Amino acid sequence: MYLERDTEMAKQAQIRARTDAELKEQAEEILDSLGLTPSAAINMFYKQIVHRRAIPFEIAIPSREDRAASRSAAVWSSRQGTGPLTYGDFPHLFWNAEPKAPLDLDDASTFGRFLTRADPETVFRVVTLEEIARRLPHLPLQPDIRSFWERVVRAGASG
Repeated sequence: MYLERDTEMAKQAQIRARTDAELKEQAEEILDSLGLTPSAAINMFYKQIVHRRAIPFEIAIPSREDRAASRSAAVWSSRQGTGPLTYGDFPHLFWNAEPKAPLDLDDASTFGRFLTRADPETVFRVVTLEEIARRLPHLPLQPDIRSFWERVVRAGASG
């Protein structure tokens, strides 16, 4: 009996790693709610690395669009209930506009730029799906952007 346990223990390796205490606590709380131990989660992670022969998720420097989306969300959060939006609220989208001027989404070019450069969450905080659907055919958009918003409108209409 002891020989069997000792042989199994000899096949195991120990991993030691340092991490932020708060991060560890948050992660272990989630793991616990999933019924997993940290060891089980690490074993799952290692098995996926071996299976995929790669890290099992993308590791990348955020794209310009992802950084812009983050900034849009932050701007919107800080602006809630403080009056009309201005071009200055979205400097990463409208860097060549007068910052204090009201955001003119009635202008097709501005509306098109907003749809092209803002993340969808920010877009939907400012305009409705119906307005996008109504104006989409008349906007100067690149084909891939137009296609994306057409799919969003179709999904919204069917959902």
